[in-house]
Amino acid sequence: MKDQATYVLQSLLERHFKNEMTIRNGEAIIRCPFCGDSSASHKAHFYIKLGSETEAPLYHCFKCEAKGLFTPDIIRTIIPDQEITQKDIEDLQIIAESITGKVNFSKMRIGYHKISRSIKYNYQISDIDLAKKKLGYINQRLGLSMSIEEAQKNKIVFNLKELLQMNQLSSTALPGIIEDINTHFVGFLSLDNSYLIMRNTEESKSYIKSRYYNYELFNKNLKHIRNYCIPTQIDVLSKDPIKIHVAEGCFDILSIFYHLRNQNRQNNIYIASNGKGYFNVVRTLIESYGLENIEIHYYPDKDVSNKELSHYIQKLIVLNIPIYIHRNNYKGEKDFGVSKDRIDEIVCNI
Repeated sequence: MKDQATYVLQSLLERHFKNEMTIRNGEAIIRCPFCGDSSASHKAHFYIKLGSETEAPLYHCFKCEAKGLFTPDIIRTIIPDQEITQKDIEDLQIIAESITGKVNFSKMRIGYHKISRSIKYNYQISDIDLAKKKLGYINQRLGLSMSIEEAQKNKIVFNLKELLQMNQLSSTALPGIIEDINTHFVGFLSLDNSYLIMRNTEESKSYIKSRYYNYELFNKNLKHIRNYCIPTQIDVLSKDPIKIHVAEGCFDILSIFYHLRNQNRQNNIYIASNGKGYFNVVRTLIESYGLENIEIHYYPDKDVSNKELSHYIQKLIVLNIPIYIHRNNYKGEKDFGVSKDRIDEIVCNI
């Protein structure tokens, strides 16, 4: 459903690109203002998803791969200053206010990826006892008192079979594996809602003896973003930098969110790299969401030296992005996935 800002944006584009633009399925298509597009004047590769009541507008050029949020700043770069009218200025203000209220980082789509899934994960749980048992594992490990409702808000999945049923999804694993996962594993839903990082809460009882099991909700051959990210609100128009917090594991990032950052969801992104892909996860965020005004906070495990870390992030240093390294200096602890009393945080910048 279109809202006022969607109509305003479409009208603004029609005023300036009327003879050069095609509107199709909620998208405006024009020639790319950044790369100049193809040599054929009748071909256009710059797609603008006009947005809706709940989704902010996005752009993607399929020729030069420029993409991100279609903010007023971007709009001003593709319309010459001398063509901007008072009406345009008023419309840009409406669009700006709309974007600020819509950018929920848990739901923000990755522009024009082949797969862009909307998953219902915050629903009424039927098997409360199973959920309580798995939530107890998380709360005990991290020293939290998180409720089931709060855990669901954080995209934590207690019942795989129920999630599949609620979203009318077919199983991508054998029935026996699904049953074992459902009974013994707790899941963390990925940023693009296509992937579950499953943690075994009862290794002694599960016939899957590994601590982790990665579950594809959709086609295994499609490219997914396999990183757990706590839902937050991002104001891309704010003058304050967007802080990206990156830790290796799901428990690490939950602990950082609750114990160190006071559950601050505004203009903060909390994401687990699921290993040592510190650079790749940030690159994905920058390229997929068009983030610019950012600072990066890494929370590496103790076995990762600063020298090794600099190898991962040297490309970011060249971009003059502020980078801070956080360490848990508490004796005997290797990461941040522990209770608050077992965290001794030290910070240095690179």
